Amino acid sequence: MNKRILSVVFVFITILNLSVTALAAGKGAVPYASDYLDGCSVRLSSSAVGRMAVDVTVDAVGIADIVGILEIYVERKIDNKWKFYKSLDSVDHPEFFDYNSRDYLATLYFDAESGYTYRVTITAYAEKGSGSDTADLTSYTCVCK
Repeated sequence: MNKRILSVVFVFITILNLSVTALAAGKGAVPYASDYLDGCSVRLSSSAVGRMAVDVTVDAVGIADIVGILEIYVERKIDNKWKFYKSLDSVDHPEFFDYNSRDYLATLYFDAESGYTYRVTITAYAEKGSGSDTADLTSYTCVCK
């Protein structure tokens, strides 16, 4: 008799859990991970001999006062280890930002040594009013032509 009651309780709990899961799935995903950043992407390619291109997209939640990137951190692979190569900072590159915009789209370039493998990490940034947020994203690797 106890096994039968336990089985019925177990079935009831399972059905209840499935219905709660179905209700949660009906609400959809959380719209944004941040109050300021909706998402970002980065793609690294070799645009010419000794030249790398960084395609960047930063999407803000609504219209942001400032949207863009704070930094491009470049690493080069030497002896199977990632080593710092250079950093491009927004202090020296005002073109890293758009103002009163929903997004920032840009292709940025840097010089590199041919034959080496590189990757970049961007720090995406969005600001609205007195609040802001950042997100770091690392690209896939690319060999410089």
